[in-house]
Amino acid sequence: MAQDIANDRKNTEARGRPRTITLITIDDLAELVRLRPLRQIGLGKLRELFQCALPEDSRKWIAEIHDTRVKRPPYKKIVHTIEAQHKKWNKSPVKYAGLREALSNLTPHPILYETEEELIEICKALAQISERTMFAYPETVELDQSAANVIAAIEASMREYDDLPTRSNERA
Repeated sequence: MAQDIANDRKNTEARGRPRTITLITIDDLAELVRLRPLRQIGLGKLRELFQCALPEDSRKWIAEIHDTRVKRPPYKKIVHTIEAQHKKWNKSPVKYAGLREALSNLTPHPILYETEEELIEICKALAQISERTMFAYPETVELDQSAANVIAAIEASMREYDDLPTRSNERA
């Protein structure tokens, strides 16, 4: 199987249209889906997965992601700011540009994002782990519950993964 994949990669590259085949188990794919928002995995990092060929390679790559610790975004301030914007604008969905501006005006510690896309990705990740208490759309973000409930859901999801042993320890 490994040789077939290597041959396919070589043949498609020779034709000027490189393609890859990455084998991954459904359990490992499910783990990656759960880890993506918590470990802030963007498309650039995800492309590395497609350099893997065999399920063992994919499993090792996902284990490294699992064991990675990332700096948490200021999610409480973001959620509270979304809630404040909801109140200010009669529960209307919050546009990312407005959220970015509101965060940059927080006192005494403003939160600055270089690009709107950076804030959008954070909001999407938070929405994914908030157990449907927060929704991030392409242009807007909104809370379905109080900020306190959204934060509690986010923290429960984060705690679930923080308490897990590393994947390399699980296999020992």
